[in-house]
Amino acid sequence: MESLGSKIKRIRKELHITQSQLADKDMTKSMISQIENNIATPSMKNLKIIADRLNKPVSFFLDQSNRNVLPLNIINDELKSIDILINKLEYKKAIEKLNLLLKTYNFSQYGKLNGDILFKLSECLGALNLFHESQENIDKAIKIYENNQLFSDAAMAQMEKINRYVKEYDYKTCLDILDVAMDKYNQSIIKNYFFELNYLYLKAMINSSLGNFENAIILLNDAIRLSKEKHIYYNSDMIYQTLACINLINNNNKLFLYNIKKAKQFSVFTEDNFRLSLININYAQYENINDKPTKALEYLTEVKSERKDLLIFYMIEKAKANYLLKNYKMSLDLFNKINYKDTNTWYLHKHDYLFMWSAKIYHGLALMKIGNLDDALIEMKIGISKLEVFENSIYHIFAYKSISELYNLMHNYKAAFKYLKLANTMESFLKELPFK
Repeated sequence: MESLGSKIKRIRKELHITQSQLADKDMTKSMISQIENNIATPSMKNLKIIADRLNKPVSFFLDQSNRNVLPLNIINDELKSIDILINKLEYKKAIEKLNLLLKTYNFSQYGKLNGDILFKLSECLGALNLFHESQENIDKAIKIYENNQLFSDAAMAQMEKINRYVKEYDYKTCLDILDVAMDKYNQSIIKNYFFELNYLYLKAMINSSLGNFENAIILLNDAIRLSKEKHIYYNSDMIYQTLACINLINNNNKLFLYNIKKAKQFSVFTEDNFRLSLININYAQYENINDKPTKALEYLTEVKSERKDLLIFYMIEKAKANYLLKNYKMSLDLFNKINYKDTNTWYLHKHDYLFMWSAKIYHGLALMKIGNLDDALIEMKIGISKLEVFENSIYHIFAYKSISELYNLMHNYKAAFKYLKLANTMESFLKELPFK
């Protein structure tokens, strides 16, 4: 039985290609030598490069007599690299790798591994708003899990369906999907506490999006209790950080500081740079709200992650801090660099959406401070049009009061009065809630 390395070596020699030529810029000669001598196994990416250069399909190098025995070490390495791409929001590259896996190997149609790959593929397709394709793959994965009586896996896959409706802010459908997921999970005779923690977290997020903050806090505290009871601290940093954010938008500074400190402790322990960066942005938000922009800028220097979904909020807080410090030119430079189109593939919480577009109001205020009233009006109108996708929030009130001030400076007193009246009416309606 000819090994993978021997096959590569034989075909390379038949084609009179040197190891250096086969390696080219993608690998080293030493790496090719180790692969040919079966000391090392090529990754899926490198195997495809080698196959292309030797003018053979990848399948040629897989053992024909043992094709159904999957090289799990290679596949697992590929899945780990795919997870890294997903965490970096590089969904197109992840999809290419997942499709290559499905094309290369003869996965059992009803095997769990095939279901896991389809699940990941669905996640990536959904992130790119390809909802029809995403739904097809997630339904296939759920069917595979259920056929294997893996009901907790089926329930976890079911919860993936909410992402489409989170993007569409259809929270009622999200709750219906979570109910179906729990029904599937209840068929399992084995407890899966990872599912239960995910379920509690997602249900809390949907409740907070609906303005049901008391229910959201109860669900998150239930998740914390479950983690402590079972000694499973899965996503504890995220749970505490979400609790902190809910308390921040509800002006409960004491509970914000307690929960954000706990979130930071778990993130430091797990060395999660993304979560640590997000936590530092939350600290900066807190300092800006409390009119301490210098302190906010100190926290922002600790932001290490370069993920696009963090960068926009980092830029907003930095621009706001400079606005509060009256560094209007610096503030405007930062606002002008924000690319709001980057948010098209993200799952924005309702509060995050409102918060993000309120940055346009700050942009307008900075322009107003330097006397550029016409451009200030343009920015504020953009912000208000985006905010008015929803009704009634503290961000609407802030926007209406700001544009009223601007119209006063422009001597358009009728418009100024209109927006001030809107702000006052909404303020009494909300009764200290951030939004309804």
